Amino acid sequence: MGQTTSANPAPQILVSGHAERRLPADRVELALSTSHVGTERRAVVAEAAAQHARLVERAQQLVASGAAESFSADALSTYTNSWRDERGEQVVEHRASVSIAIELSALEQVGALTTELAETGVDPRLNWKLSDARRTSVLRELRAAAVADARTTAGDYAAAIGAAELALVQLRDAELGGGGIMPVGAPRFAMAADAPRVEVDVQDIVVSVDVEAHFTAALA
Repeated sequence: MGQTTSANPAPQILVSGHAERRLPADRVELALSTSHVGTERRAVVAEAAAQHARLVERAQQLVASGAAESFSADALSTYTNSWRDERGEQVVEHRASVSIAIELSALEQVGALTTELAETGVDPRLNWKLSDARRTSVLRELRAAAVADARTTAGDYAAAIGAAELALVQLRDAELGGGGIMPVGAPRFAMAADAPRVEVDVQDIVVSVDVEAHFTAALA
């Protein structure tokens, strides 16, 4: 985008800048959940509490071994649903849900761990991401590249109108969060032919920065 304002003594040039990089994730968040259902509330809650304790213990083991960076565990979520069956009799159903998130840094363990958890009745969901340190480093480089891109574009417009110098007067980050981060594609799972081990391809992450820049140009 380029624009000049001839009414002003110094032409105004408004441009955008963009920088982007695609790189493999170095973290994955395992969102673990289970749902327990039954007609006896005490039994359902006890079953959910036992599963919660087992998952917390497993998460603590992963953190202690260095395979996981951290974990968080939500409190048990419970609710009761009731209806009448086809004979008009009251049916009461109790549910309890368990939710735990583990940030795994040992990505080579993703396949084995998700298989292990799934076999125990846990539903694991994967969210690929970048560590805070890597994200900060990449964004810093991309911000500089996006500004350089904007300046290059502004320079082209300045040359087209015969301007000799450019002065940056305003710069705006188009992303409120400081940069767009988006997983690319879906994780692929493949079962090894000679073993039950599941192999997982690490998902790529696209990191991008967009800026809007306002320059004034001095005519030659």
